[in-house]
Amino acid sequence: MSAAKPQFKRFNPMPPAPTVNVYRVRLGGVVEGQQTMNTFYYDDAMPVGSATTATLTELFNAFTGAGGVTTAYDAAVSSDWTFSNLTIDCPTSPTLAASVVSPLVAGTGPAGHEPNQVAVTLAKTTAWKGQHGRGRISLPAVPTVWVSQTLLINTVAIGALVTKMKQALVGASHSFTPGLLSRATPPGTTLGYMPLTNVVIRTVLGSCRRRKPGVGK
Repeated sequence: MSAAKPQFKRFNPMPPAPTVNVYRVRLGGVVEGQQTMNTFYYDDAMPVGSATTATLTELFNAFTGAGGVTTAYDAAVSSDWTFSNLTIDCPTSPTLAASVVSPLVAGTGPAGHEPNQVAVTLAKTTAWKGQHGRGRISLPAVPTVWVSQTLLINTVAIGALVTKMKQALVGASHSFTPGLLSRATPPGTTLGYMPLTNVVIRTVLGSCRRRKPGVGK
């Protein structure tokens, strides 16, 4: 609802409730003593309630192993950033204990980064229309040599990360498909889930705040 014009109420329908196990991967880091966090979602195409600790471990191995997401993520951020923790849980099985590791690995991109409020926005989309069908992550520690004024001019490493984000991760016995999990507004226990259809690099640099250069007043 708009504060300026309260007669206009925005209606955002929820995606369908998940019928498969949905996993949340939270990748944490540190730069200049400040914490960063990005969240990724996957499903395993198995019925809700069948997730196990072994499945969490399998997803961890696929996410962090050769050809996984973390290697591409490290290359997409400055070496000033440190990969400090990784947490995997299952929102569709909230009683299942989360898997937590602390790798303490530095980024592998060029040293020297933009101010900490600056980020590269990676926009995630699904086939579901409306706000509940799209999301984003804000990639921290943007290497300064990849930037000109407010534009990202070198997208090679970040493009490789985007490719990994759109791909299914193959484990020993499961394939994990990237998706987007939504929660009802106001926050509650109602969940909606859709597979990802695309991830797009926004070349205008953003921040963890909602408003970007050229948007709004």
